[in-house]
Amino acid sequence: MKNPVMMRVLTIRGQKEKEKENKKENKKEKEKREDSQSSVSSPSSTNNPFLEIKTTFDSLIRMSNFTDHKKMDKLLEFYPDHLLIIEAIKLTADLGKSSIEYVEGILRNWALEKGINSYKDWVAKEAKPDGITKGHFANRQISTNSKVHAGTGIDAFYEQLERDKQAWGG
Repeated sequence: MKNPVMMRVLTIRGQKEKEKENKKENKKEKEKREDSQSSVSSPSSTNNPFLEIKTTFDSLIRMSNFTDHKKMDKLLEFYPDHLLIIEAIKLTADLGKSSIEYVEGILRNWALEKGINSYKDWVAKEAKPDGITKGHFANRQISTNSKVHAGTGIDAFYEQLERDKQAWGG
């Protein structure tokens, strides 16, 4: 006959081993769920254009609100190619603007003035090989037709500044 104390120790040990196995299994299942959720929430791996637009706006400009979301939805109705909207958001951020209305204005101007209605059109007419758009102001350079470029250095800048003052009656 087996010792009851030893039997109890064996069953307690067995229970602890089962609990450890269950914890390991639960941990593996939890990791699998987290992996599947993270892949769903990643904009690059989804086929949800709205989510890609929202994520781009949130990361480059500011956190969007409900009103922004409604306007993003409307933009998707007018411009079904979501990559074009994302490019307009990038340009808006580069210009230091923070409204969805500015994005809408860029898209409207591209459509009316340049005939850009899709991402393919944008690539053909606006994109440069280095990824910077034509008319890109991120580097904040003085325009090349400015008289400042005629001279060199800081002296030329102050000369131009004086000419501008006189021209404006200052």
